[in-house]
Amino acid sequence: MQKTVRNKPVDWRKIMRIGLLQWILAVSLAAGSYAKETAAQSVLSKDLTLTLRNVSLKQALNEIQARANTRFVYSSRVSVKENVTIEVKNQKLSKVLDQLLAPRGINYKLIDNQIVLAKTRVSREESVIPELEEKLQQYVLPTEIRVRGTVSSSDGQGTLPGVSIVVKGTSQGTTTDSEGKYEITVPNVESALVFSYVGYISQEIVVGTHTAINVTLQADNKALSELVVVGYGTQKRVNLTGAVSQVQAKDLENRPLNNMSQILQGMVPNLNITFSTGQPGKGGALNVRGETSISGSAPPLVLIDGIPGDLNRINPGDVESVSVLKDAAASAIYGARGAFGVILVTTKSAKNGKTSVSYSNNFGWSKPTIHTNFMTNGYEYVRINDEAFTRATGNSYTRYSEEDYKEIEARRFDKTENPARPWVVVKNVNGKDIYNYYGNYDWWNTIFDMKQPSQQHNLNLSGGYRQGKLLFVGFAVFERWHHAHQYRQFQVVHPAQ
Repeated sequence: MQKTVRNKPVDWRKIMRIGLLQWILAVSLAAGSYAKETAAQSVLSKDLTLTLRNVSLKQALNEIQARANTRFVYSSRVSVKENVTIEVKNQKLSKVLDQLLAPRGINYKLIDNQIVLAKTRVSREESVIPELEEKLQQYVLPTEIRVRGTVSSSDGQGTLPGVSIVVKGTSQGTTTDSEGKYEITVPNVESALVFSYVGYISQEIVVGTHTAINVTLQADNKALSELVVVGYGTQKRVNLTGAVSQVQAKDLENRPLNNMSQILQGMVPNLNITFSTGQPGKGGALNVRGETSISGSAPPLVLIDGIPGDLNRINPGDVESVSVLKDAAASAIYGARGAFGVILVTTKSAKNGKTSVSYSNNFGWSKPTIHTNFMTNGYEYVRINDEAFTRATGNSYTRYSEEDYKEIEARRFDKTENPARPWVVVKNVNGKDIYNYYGNYDWWNTIFDMKQPSQQHNLNLSGGYRQGKLLFVGFAVFERWHHAHQYRQFQVVHPAQ
């Protein structure tokens, strides 16, 4: 049986429509490409009139950039500090650049209306070969580079979520997601990324031309094995989840102050210590995480070897370490008393070995940086107060007469009593003897001393044997605030184990 197949008639109108669209598209693309190339070449064809004498190459490029309405792009490898002199009139930009750049071994190429400069030794004719365009691009500093990658652990824990990634020298950064992946944009190829994570050693990597950077962080075993005092004992930092700051004895030795409040001020983050007076022996007010936190103005709980105590009554030389527990997770073991933070002070203990004796002292002077400029002239003091009181109330403050004021004025410059002008004068008024005081004594300098001496002495005797251990500590502080107020503190500790 023979089967007959009939061909469908050709729709020439449809074919012509498709062909016409393709032809229009091709012409449009060709015209766009030609227009782009023509626009780019027109930049180098611009005529310039320029006169520059003994200016840096950078200044010359900036001047050309402004006049030709173009932009120069170059890396730090291209030196633009050399002084140049150029004088042209109605010259094309290409010839101006040849005259300016060629003698200095600098090549240029026009890319997207930008003139790219590179420190090369090839001629300009060779540089326009398309094969070299990719090579020239390595000298161009991109405006932005997007970098992606994954951060993992070297100890087989897999990827690390929450790793902090920061562009060095800026506040720009990001963190890894739950799968350890990240994505960040850096300004240029010279940017460096800093990878940091709790319990791991930070890494710094220069981006360069890489767009994919995978990082493996090494565990910081030393930091994780450090012992931190928490609760009623110690714990390794690797197992610690609460916010705890610690200060060691070696950190305290560099601050020869007389009380712990002064020493800890500024050493522990979020531990605020304020002083309302400069009186010797007065400690500062303690606050954890600020007045606006949950703590408010309430002080933290201070425990010295597990016993509540006063931070300012302990010898700084006896302190082994200070731990500040700042959040609920760290201070929960103390219940309601630890709601406003906890400060744990661990003192030194005796060790087995030969008996050792140590003595140290500090001597110093202090003076107020700011104080009231008190009026020490009796006449002016009385006159001003009396005038102010009279204007406010209509009555005299001192009830002095003009004769009294003359007596006071006569003694205004007497720093000590003059027998001819005694400070106390007895007058008979209405048959009664009245004592009038006309003194001009400087009570401010009498009571207060601008140079306040202080001294601190520490004596330590320690040793240990199989039968027990001995620790003897002597501590003394002497400070003077003013002539009538001296502060002394003594402490003797003699525990045996």
